Amino acid sequence: MAAATKYGSVDFPFTQDDLRQSLKRTTDINKTIVVAMTCFLMTEPGQRRGNNVGSFLAGLRQTTISSTALKGISGDLKKELSDNFPGVIILDVELKQTYEDNTVNVHCKVTFQTPISKIEELNILL
Repeated sequence: MAAATKYGSVDFPFTQDDLRQSLKRTTDINKTIVVAMTCFLMTEPGQRRGNNVGSFLAGLRQTTISSTALKGISGDLKKELSDNFPGVIILDVELKQTYEDNTVNVHCKVTFQTPISKIEELNILL
């Protein structure tokens, strides 16, 4: 009998797992947290009917913010992540804005760890 393998969540971005004929799944705690944080950060509160979980970060996609205000927003986002991901130690949150072809892009970098895992970085481009 084959040893049981535990999976945390569906990997993101979605990819096919040809061995299991399904979507590829994560295999460790950090990958599971990265997937959950990505979904949280890309979803506005109330965007999913009946589920109020989400971050204010998604609402910044179409907004120009001064670099001074961006530092304050980084602190707010760090608190929001700490409140919504108990057991995860949020080490740093960095937000940057870039402008390309008259479009504002928000880059978000979250550095985190858990008591049982190594330091991990999550990078998102909104």
